[in-house]
Amino acid sequence: MRLPKRSLQRVAHLNAVEMILFLPIVVVTFVVIVQSSMVLAAEARLAGASREGARVAASGGNSSQITKAVFSMMRPADHKLINVETNAVDSQGDPIPLPPGSEVVVRVTVPTRDVIPSSVLCLFQDRDLVGQTVMCKE
Repeated sequence: MRLPKRSLQRVAHLNAVEMILFLPIVVVTFVVIVQSSMVLAAEARLAGASREGARVAASGGNSSQITKAVFSMMRPADHKLINVETNAVDSQGDPIPLPPGSEVVVRVTVPTRDVIPSSVLCLFQDRDLVGQTVMCKE
């Protein structure tokens, strides 16, 4: 069965309108997925870095050893951006003599705006990404 030409032209016109309306939704969805995955990847790196730092801190490492262990798990570009905090060292960076079995906490933070360049997502813009690990002192 043949359709009249008028119907074919109308169908082609509707396809263009649908594309114009649908394309921005697809682009925004893609950007949200990419930036969300960047946040998840950064959080995974921070969790791994804090785990390595806590392992060194639990075995009695000083501040520079803990920081070196944290930096080994992070990208070189993130080294200047991250902040490492722990309760296992004093203000001079020397290990505190904690009794065995006490908790050692290593917390690694980085501002989200430094990890995700040109973030479109306002949800992630003002918060810090945190990786924190608690281990028992050996």
